[in-house]
Amino acid sequence: MSNLNQLNEDKNIDHEKLWNFLQDGGQFWTKDDTATLFGDDTSGFRIKDEYAFVHGIKRDPPLDIKRCTDIRDLPRIVNEFIDLGGDIDMINNELEVKEILENQLENIDYDWLWQYLGVDGGEISSRNGTVWIGGNGIGTIEVNGEREYGISYCKDITDLPRLVKDFIKVGGDITVINKKLNEQIERQKLREEAKSDVSFISFICGIEPLSGEFFVGTKYVFNKMDPLVCCIPEACDEQYSPAVAEHLKLCLKHLTKLGIKGVVEGELLFTETDKKIKIVNGEKLYIITSNNISYGIPTKSEMGKRIDESKIGLIFHNHYYEGADIEGLLELWEMKPREGMKEDLKDTKDVVVFSNEQINEFNLDVEK
Repeated sequence: MSNLNQLNEDKNIDHEKLWNFLQDGGQFWTKDDTATLFGDDTSGFRIKDEYAFVHGIKRDPPLDIKRCTDIRDLPRIVNEFIDLGGDIDMINNELEVKEILENQLENIDYDWLWQYLGVDGGEISSRNGTVWIGGNGIGTIEVNGEREYGISYCKDITDLPRLVKDFIKVGGDITVINKKLNEQIERQKLREEAKSDVSFISFICGIEPLSGEFFVGTKYVFNKMDPLVCCIPEACDEQYSPAVAEHLKLCLKHLTKLGIKGVVEGELLFTETDKKIKIVNGEKLYIITSNNISYGIPTKSEMGKRIDESKIGLIFHNHYYEGADIEGLLELWEMKPREGMKEDLKDTKDVVVFSNEQINEFNLDVEK
């Protein structure tokens, strides 16, 4: 027995695991890439019977194919591979990685994955983007990429583990699947939080830089994974709590008339149905509150008459970008607030736009 053969025995290869690895399409190369130990035929297609091969076709002269058809004969084939320069540690390491992968595959939430791929029509790409696993939304999932892989479709959740394994074989990565799962979980949490949040402290509105459409929303428009922007009334109802959605729909209806060109943050001071009136020192005042400070505006003043005729009143505190900046921005989540307003926004018949200077004239230290 050669020293290399003795080393093979001393290293205690699990030949049953190795046999299964080879039958699943696994293979090993010598360090000089001239000989291989594998379980597929030379054309690269799976063969019907179970074999293990040592092939040295790249050698000069070429090496005759060594093969076995029984796991009990596998140690001889492994020794042939080691004698040609194969690495016994590489075999054991690869088998260990495969076992870890198998455990990870068992822990995948296949119910979620089937819903995301097979029902919702989602897609998950490898890290380099060359291969992906995705569905068409009608219960069929495939592995595809820059080239055809000849992998059959999956049409049932019970067959999904097989397709995931094939995805990994051709360049996919289990970490991208788990990352997508974690992203979906986080996205769902944020959506549930937005749907349960009844506070309406401030709103964000303006031109969404990627689509160029006018939108409204709250702080959730800055979610990196799932920005909750509303360009149509239905989106307000779908993404926000009923109380917040009603305010956002009013903003969406009226603020498009202001000609906002950037992204701004504002505070809704009143609507047509909640204008507050209070008599202070014998004078009738509209009471509005901004940043927890209450202001009293005489109903007979010019500003009071504007409030009486309007549908909503608001004040803008911050801007995120001006219209001229739009080409330099990619995503809402990248924006940082800048104090004050750069855009000169004028009142319309239905909208009163207060400036800080205007509202401060009416700070009468009115109780809320």
